This record gives sequence, structure tokens and C-alpha cells, in this order.
Amino acid sequence: MKKINLVFFLICLSFIAKGQDSDPLTSHINNAQATVALASLKAVTVSLTVGASIPTGKYKATNRLDSSSGYARNGISYSVGVNWRIIDYIGISGAAGAMAHSMDVNHANKFYYPDNSTIEWNSLVPDYGASYYMAGFYVRDWAGDETRFSMYGRVLYGFTEMDIPALAMSGKTISQTVKLNTNALSATSTGFLFGLGARIVLTERVAFVLQADYILSKFDFGNVPFTIAKNGVEQTSTVRLDMPLNVFNYTAGLGFMF
Repeated sequence: MKKINLVFFLICLSFIAKGQDSDPLTSHINNAQATVALASLKAVTVSLTVGASIPTGKYKATNRLDSSSGYARNGISYSVGVNWRIIDYIGISGAAGAMAHSMDVNHANKFYYPDNSTIEWNSLVPDYGASYYMAGFYVRDWAGDETRFSMYGRVLYGFTEMDIPALAMSGKTISQTVKLNTNALSATSTGFLFGLGARIVLTERVAFVLQADYILSKFDFGNVPFTIAKNGVEQTSTVRLDMPLNVFNYTAGLGFMF
């Protein structure tokens, strides 16, 4: 009888243990831990992000007496990034991206034609275009292998390019009509990117990525020719233009781990 009771007890115990193993909460926790563990084995993350680009400093300034004023307004940014872990928490990072900003035309035309306080301008100006291709290193936080959420910082250096659209503006006062025209401009330079990022693991190969980057560069366009026509009489002049690039890019997207 005691042997029967012992066997019955062992059978019940085995069912209880099996029930605990199949508990939904326990199973979910185990699956989550497995997802994070598998994701941590991936050395390379390729991210695709898009978001807002906020000009700052002289790139946003509207001082017509300063040839470095950029007259840029808020715009859009998109980028492709790669983080490749070399050792535990340090790796190589690279990024390529582009930005577009509209121009504050009401202030920009004063740079070329200061005596315009009484002119009503009509213009349609395309956006500024800026792009970058940079490489450097990144450092991630110590908790990256244990939780879905991790953070990283990166410092990059590389090639930058800016394209300024041609201006074709017309205006008028009580006594005259004025037209202002400039050519499209393009220049290349070098610059830095200082960034902070966050990664939230969704599956073993996909993560949600948030990034905040500050990009710094400067472009020398030299002496820029422009034409002003008053009542049909044209006059060509030149003006010195050295354009900075100071922007904060706040983007979000997906990261794919390999």
C-alpha cells in the first residue's frame, strides 16, 4: 500500500512539474530571454531611419550682414547606418544620409538685395539639399546582451556635400519692378557626426531604432554671381558665400541584425 501511495505521489509530482513548465507566463519569459540572447549574437546591425532635421547655429541664422547665415528652416532627414561590433562593447560604425531644408526667402533675398524693405517678393524656391558619407566608431552600453533595450553613442567623420537651389524671385514697389536671379550652387567638404542611439529588440533579427545626431560641416562657395533687374535693366554682381551646416537630426526606423 505504501508503495502504491509513493508511486501515486511521484506521478502527481511529475504532472505538477510539467504544468509549471507549460505555464504561459514562464514560457513567455523564456521566449523573450531567448530572443534577446539570439539577437546579442548578431555582430552587425543595419538601420534605416527617417525623421526631422532641425537647423541650428549659423545655418539657421538670418543676418544679411553675415555671409555665413544659412536661412534654413526645419526639414526632413533620412539615413542608412551600420554598426559592426568588433569586441564586447566597441565597434565600427558608418552612416550615409541626406537632408532637405526649405529656405527663409523673406530674409535670404535681403542678403543679395539689402534695399528691399518695401518690396513684395514672389518666389518659389526648392529645398536645400545636403548629404553625408561618414565612418568612425561606436560604443554601446553594458546591458545590451541582457535586455531588449540598449543604447549606443557614435563619433563619425567623413565627406559632406551641399546643393543650394537657384533663386528666381520677382517683386515690386510703387515705382519699379525687381527681379533677382542666382545660379544653382554645389560644394563639398568634410564634417563630423556625433550621435546617440537606442535599440529595442523586436525579434532575433529585427529591432526598433531611435537616433539623435548632430552634424557639423562648412562649405565655401566662393564669390557667387547674381543678377538684379530693375524695370528691365540688369546689373550683375558677386557676393561671398561660405555656408555652414549645423543640424540636429531626430530619426526612427528599423534595424536588421546579421
